[in-house]
Amino acid sequence: MRTQLKSLADNAFAPSALSGLANLLDNRFTLPGTNLRVGWDFIIGLVPVVGDIVTTLLSSYILVAAVYHGARVITVLRMFLNIIADFLIGLIPIAGDFMDIGWKTNLKNVRLLLQDLEGREVIHAGAAA
Repeated sequence: MRTQLKSLADNAFAPSALSGLANLLDNRFTLPGTNLRVGWDFIIGLVPVVGDIVTTLLSSYILVAAVYHGARVITVLRMFLNIIADFLIGLIPIAGDFMDIGWKTNLKNVRLLLQDLEGREVIHAGAAA
C-alpha cells in the first residue's frame, strides 16, 4: 500500500505533470486578435474573489510538489510569495486580471522548482517521466 502511494505521488508530482499543469493554467489559449497567451488561471480569475481563491489553490499544488521533492526553503518561499502576489494582484478588479496575463505564476514556479532540483538531482526516482 505504501509503495502504491509513493508511486502515485511520484507520478502526480512528476516534472512533466507539473509543466503540463502550469501550461494549462498560464498558457493554454491565445487571446483572439493578439499574441497574448492565457490559461485557466486568467479565465477562472475573472470571477471576483472566488476565482482568485480557486486559482490560488490550483497554484498551491505546484508548491506542495516542491515540498515533496525537497526543494530548498528559499525556493519554496519564493514560490509562495509568487502565489501570494498573484492572489493579491488578482483581487484588483479588471486591471488585476490583465496584469495576471504577464505574471504567469505557475510557469515561474515550475521553472524555479526545476532549477532548484536540476543541479542537485533530487527529483524522486519515479518522477523523472
